[in-house]
Amino acid sequence: MEEPLSTSSTPPSAALPPNTASTPRIRERRFPGLDGLRAVAVGVVVLHNTTTLMPGGYVGVILFFVISGFLITSLLDREFSATGGIRLGAFYLRRALRLFPALAEALVLLVLLSWRHAPADEIGKAVGLVAAYAWNWSWVFIPAPQVPGFW
Repeated sequence: MEEPLSTSSTPPSAALPPNTASTPRIRERRFPGLDGLRAVAVGVVVLHNTTTLMPGGYVGVILFFVISGFLITSLLDREFSATGGIRLGAFYLRRALRLFPALAEALVLLVLLSWRHAPADEIGKAVGLVAAYAWNWSWVFIPAPQVPGFW
């Protein structure tokens, strides 16, 4: 069984409150204002890539990552405060369960939208890379397409 990370000198199992055989449900706190701010960040990136009205889309990317980092750190801090440790396996499982439905949708859209425009073996490679969250690494070895508005 995975032991939580802890900064105390007490053994991790002693730092946990009683009856924590399974990971306790950490009360999730919402930050509604940050949802709107994340939407603005995504909008800045979209406007940067689709029009010339708003150059500097990188600002939206930075803002999105800062907000996401804050939210992830908040989750880890809340778990540490509630249990005295962080169970990384459970944390990554929760992240996977949250991200995989969107990943599956993106893969279906990738196949449907590229079916007429790309050879089947290229689509297969793209699906594999996207499924492994490694699409950006493919561009290290494969030249990026020259698309207007693309970096």
